[in-house]
Amino acid sequence: MQNLFYCGDVQCFGKYGTYTKRLWDAHNVKLDITDEDLEDLRKGTVDMYTFSYYMTYSRRKRIRYN
Repeated sequence: MQNLFYCGDVQCFGKYGTYTKRLWDAHNVKLDITDEDLEDLRKGTVDMYTFSYYMTYSRRKRIRYN
């Protein structure tokens, strides 16, 4: 579930969530990130976070010929 909120956490809270180290390790991700980068993230949070949730369904109609 954390994968779904990964980007939003950084944008809203200005830091990576506590689970990101495990996530990065599981996917062999190595970031070249400086303390200045982390400070920029902390200072650059968003004022409002929204998203549009849209879902569609499709159904197949079976036609029977007798």
